Amino acid sequence: MRNINRSNIKSGLNPDMDNNQVLDYLKENNFIDIDTISKMQDSEGNWLGGREIATMFGSFPSNANMFIDTLVNRCVKTMFFNNRWKNKLAVLQKGTLSAGDSIQQIFVDMSERVGFDKNFDVSGSPEKNLLGKRVPKVNVDYITVNERYKYKVSVSLEQLQMAFLNENGLSSLANELIQANYESAEYDNYTDMYKLLFSKENIANENKGVNVAGKGVIYEALASKESTTQKMLIPVGKDIKNLVKAVRTYAGKLSFKSSDYNLSKVFRHTDKRKLVFITDPETVAEIDVNVLAQAFNVSSAEINVRTIEVHELPKGNGVGSTTEFKGNVKGVLMDEDLIQFWYQLNTAEQFRNPDTLTTNHFLHQWVVNGLCKFCNFVVFTDSEDETP
Repeated sequence: MRNINRSNIKSGLNPDMDNNQVLDYLKENNFIDIDTISKMQDSEGNWLGGREIATMFGSFPSNANMFIDTLVNRCVKTMFFNNRWKNKLAVLQKGTLSAGDSIQQIFVDMSERVGFDKNFDVSGSPEKNLLGKRVPKVNVDYITVNERYKYKVSVSLEQLQMAFLNENGLSSLANELIQANYESAEYDNYTDMYKLLFSKENIANENKGVNVAGKGVIYEALASKESTTQKMLIPVGKDIKNLVKAVRTYAGKLSFKSSDYNLSKVFRHTDKRKLVFITDPETVAEIDVNVLAQAFNVSSAEINVRTIEVHELPKGNGVGSTTEFKGNVKGVLMDEDLIQFWYQLNTAEQFRNPDTLTTNHFLHQWVVNGLCKFCNFVVFTDSEDETP
């Protein structure tokens, strides 16, 4: 018999807990009703054996249904947030919309400067200078909720009874629910955000079958015919030291106002504290080995760049074109607001189906997932130049 340490049960759940530890957690946090507890314990307050509890739930289905709800709402959600696979791009998510189903992006251009003894209009006058209007140029973009998805998993009384016949059955059942709904949604959100940056094809909405964001932002820059856009494509060659130097250099350049580094060609700067560097594990490993890990440390490198890893970066074809990079992409240095990911709805519901003796658990997510084309970014490749 295994010795069980219950001294820290109230600190939370983890996937290694056995059934009694899970039950202790639920009881001590008052998550199980008294009637159900009385049916699951003996006269001395000890939990009954797994087979006895399973049999009891077969005789009292209403208690079983309430326990399933508790398992999902208290165990699954707690374990999900403690032990889930984490969307590495989630740090760029913005939160939940306070109202409505759209976000409005506004960028106001800088005012024009004129000499002290000059008029704001060529045909103006001192009176017109004083009383006339000077309307600033305002750039506006909208993104509406463009992704509405749902997930479903069913839990049966039989599954619950079987969970009590295994020492770690409740934790295993909770993990199955995590994998089925919550972790699936987490991975799908990562994939959708990744596409905004790196998709070579137009991004289609599965609900409507239409293009919602064009191609990934780095391919939007590559396809642009404007010569200024080419300044967003930075070839650094094969030496990893050149990449680190370029990241530090452009972190400085982006802190000055310029129209060279965003798709809308507005004069904008990005504070170093708002920059993130997106790269892959191979590049991170090279940086650690070849140029010291503290290269991105504020105190030693005088730059505050947060590094986010993605599973892979696009490869070049060695030739280059308006649709293909010549070199392999090594990373993207970008404003953290470039990706606009907002939840309008993120909620779970459940429904008891008496016909199949199952409880269906649904997860609904409605999101805004798009780009702010006023935000700055640059793309680094390992080619010597990106001219086709």
